This record gives sequence, structure tokens and C-alpha cells, in this order.
Amino acid sequence: MNDLKDTLQVGLANGLIDIDDAIDIREVRNLKTANQLLKLAKRKKFEREQQANQANIQAQAEANQQNQQMAAQMEMQKSQVIAQSEKDLEGYKAGLASKALIEEVELKKELMALEFEFALKLKAAETMPNARDDFQEGRKDQRELLKENNKREMHKEKMSASKFESSGNDTTRSGVGLGNHGPR
Repeated sequence: MNDLKDTLQVGLANGLIDIDDAIDIREVRNLKTANQLLKLAKRKKFEREQQANQANIQAQAEANQQNQQMAAQMEMQKSQVIAQSEKDLEGYKAGLASKALIEEVELKKELMALEFEFALKLKAAETMPNARDDFQEGRKDQRELLKENNKREMHKEKMSASKFESSGNDTTRSGVGLGNHGPR
């Protein structure tokens, strides 16, 4: 019996059997039956531990699978967020490019209007000297006409003055002399 007690102590110390099994085995008075119960208790404890290990392994596998699924789901969500961000960024870039094109068109319109205005002013400036020259030519023509008219007038006056000269009958009868009225 002391051997049985020692075996039970070693089994408990090494964790091969539970205390409940040790108590039950001590109650058995037959050594052969007690040894068989000890073997049976040891096998049952081993099977329970193996089942617990299997359950832990299964739980760990399930937890790993859930973690992998969550990681895959997070990766998918991350990819979706990145794709959406890239899409939004492309849309923003396209909007900026469109806005830049619109601004460029507006600036080109303003530039064209300014160029047109300058071209008109340049054309007016180019025609302005011609108008001035034409005006000067017109004034010159008018002066020449005026000179010509003045010459004709002078010629007419000369002609009329030569008709006005005395024919010798312009003596005064009253004897008024011009001698007292000379130059001073």
C-alpha cells in the first residue's frame, strides 16, 4: 500500500492524475484494482488534456482564421479607400485642369480683344497721317486757289484801275491847288 501511496504522490506531483482520482484510488483496498484505477485515471486525464489541447488548438485556429478574415477585410477596405481617394484625386485634378483651360481661354479672349483694339488703334494711327497729309494737301490746294483768285482779283482791279485813269478832263475849274498839301 505504501507503494500505491508513493505512486499516487508522484502522479499528483507530476500532474498525471487529479486529486479527485487520487482520493478515489486510496479508498480501494485491493492493490491490483487500485493500480488499474490509477492507469485508467491517468489515461482519462491524458485524454481530457488532449481534448483541451485540441479545443485550444481549434480555438486558436478559429481565432487565427477570424484574424485573417478581418485582416483581409481591412485590406479590402483599405484598397477601396485608396481607390476612392485616387478617383477623387483624379476628379479633382481633372477639375483643376478644366478650370485652368477655362481661365486660359478667358485670358486668350482678353488678349485677343486687346490685340484687336491695338490693331484698330494702329490702323487709325496709320490712316491718321494720311488724313493729315490729305488735310494739308487740301489746305494747300485751297491756298493755291485763293492765290489764283487773288491774282484774278488783282488783275481785274488793275484792269478797272486802268479804265479809271483820267482821260485829261480832270482839271478843277475853281482853281483848287494841291500844292499846299504836300508830304510832311
